[in-house]
Order: sequence, then structure tokens, then C-alpha cells
Amino acid sequence: MNRILSFFLLIIVTATHLVGCGYTLQGSGSVLPPDVKKIYVPFTENDSTEGSLANLLTEALRDQFERFGVVEVTDSRLGADAELTSRIKSVKKTSRAVTNTTDVSQQFDTTVVIEARLIKKNGTQLWADSNLQVSSAVAASQAGLQAGSTSFAGGLTTDSSLARLDPRQFIRSQEQTALEQIALTAAQTIYNQSVAPDF
Repeated sequence: MNRILSFFLLIIVTATHLVGCGYTLQGSGSVLPPDVKKIYVPFTENDSTEGSLANLLTEALRDQFERFGVVEVTDSRLGADAELTSRIKSVKKTSRAVTNTTDVSQQFDTTVVIEARLIKKNGTQLWADSNLQVSSAVAASQAGLQAGSTSFAGGLTTDSSLARLDPRQFIRSQEQTALEQIALTAAQTIYNQSVAPDF
């Protein structure tokens, strides 16, 4: 009984020490002003031809800002203390590798450039990044996926999945997976930079 009591006391003392020394749980810290409790995240503007990316990024941003409970994401700017705007400036695809015999690209990078700003309702800019770049590798063929599968976002890696797709479906599926990964990475980066860069 005494051992159990001592064990729990040790846990309490250790936890108190960690809190006293300034340790925080991941995502629990914030550099936002104390009067910024609610944030409005409007739909992402999109200057690119990737129509689905705006929706993916909007949802990823809202999910990321709600995840840790540091701020509340509101449905209207009227009740918000600040607003996080975002705009997809461009989406560029560049070849990474070519086949030896056909000179056809097997892999390419999709790079998205995003502009984002966090502004208080009084107009004060809290944070901004006008040139955030996020990339993801995409396989342009099954051979390309097999050649560099560890560098691609997860999704279609089993032989049975690959066999069911024609080349056009394969590429579309790979591109969609890459866009989903880019949206998630961009949302995490924007949150970390604007809310908790030191935590």
C-alpha cells in the first residue's frame, strides 16, 4: 500500500515539476494575444486550376485550428476575434525522373504556393506568409511509384490496387493523394507558424 501511495506521489511531484519548469503539451501553447479566442476561417481563394484544392485546404485549416483547443473556429466573422485568410497562388508540376527507353516522365513534384494571413478584427496583422511553398511527389506511372514509393504520400501501394486502375485513373488518384497531403502539411505549417511557433 505504501509503495502504491509513494508511486502516485512521485507522479504528482514529477508533473508539478514539469509544469513549473515551463513544459507544455504539444499544441497547448500559443503566441496569440489573450483577447484572440475565436478565429474565422473563410473559404480559401484559389488562383490555380486545381478546383478541389481550395476545399481541401479550407477543411484542413479548420480542422488544424480546432484540434488543440487553443482557439475556437467560428462559422461567422461577426463573432470572431481574428480572421485567417488563405489563397492558393499557384500549382506547379515539375518532372523528377524519366525512363531510360521512352523518355517519359515517371515521377513529378506538385508544388503549391500559398498566401495566408491572420488578422485581428481591428485590422492588426498578427502573422503572414505570402510565399508558403509545399510540395509532394507524384508517380506518373506504376513504374514510377515502384521506383520511389517511399517518397510518395500513402494510398495506392498494393499490387491489387494498382492492377485495378488504368493509367489515367492511376495518375488522377496519385494527384488527388498528393493534393490531400499538401493541404494537410500546409495547414499544419500555418498553424505552427501563426499560433505556436515556439512550442
